[in-house]
Amino acid sequence: ENFGDIYHSSGGAILQAKHVFINGNDLENRWNSANCQQFTILETGFGLANNFLTTCDVFYDCDVKNKPKVLNFISFELYVLPLNIFKNLVQKQCYKYNFFAEKLFQNYPPLTSGIHKLEFYFEQQNQKYQINLYLVLGEITTFLPKIDIPLGVDAIYLDGFSPSKNPEIWSEKIMFGLKRISKKNTTIATWCVAGEVRKNLIAAEFEVQKVSGFAKKKQMLIGKFK
Repeated sequence: ENFGDIYHSSGGAILQAKHVFINGNDLENRWNSANCQQFTILETGFGLANNFLTTCDVFYDCDVKNKPKVLNFISFELYVLPLNIFKNLVQKQCYKYNFFAEKLFQNYPPLTSGIHKLEFYFEQQNQKYQINLYLVLGEITTFLPKIDIPLGVDAIYLDGFSPSKNPEIWSEKIMFGLKRISKKNTTIATWCVAGEVRKNLIAAEFEVQKVSGFAKKKQMLIGKFK
């Protein structure tokens, strides 16, 4: 309500997450041929956890022999919902593996500013995997400069309310904050193709291009850090 916007596309939250963020960052191909022990995603807007839970589903289904053993998912959110409202809204979606959502409900963090770590474990074919959700509650402009990721992030979900509703999250300051924690070939994807957003990403040394968007959005942006 603060921004007068909606959390996800009318075309379907899960399909949007897959098209824009998972396909936009080429995650399935990267995980199915991974040569690393861990992989880190950073998301700029947690919302109803749709991108996170969809990512968990896709990660679970990827090649057991090749995917990383640890997936780190860092997500920022200023206006987190009380558990009862959050749970009711999340349960309206049809995620493939409900145990990720149930674990999230069970370990829902207190609604206090700071970084809250939630751990998810599962086993497949005698291989153990761990998903770490770092839910950062508070202003992204305050916490992004404090985030320390020595190995850098592998993929970025640039998400949030529209630039007209919440311009700060799409600002040059945020893009340079993302630059600080990126590394060569860090990928980025967003549904937003606004000229100002493209300009800010390019200024932060991301090479971006327009590709086919989701549902009513004809285009979206994908890119890599130089």
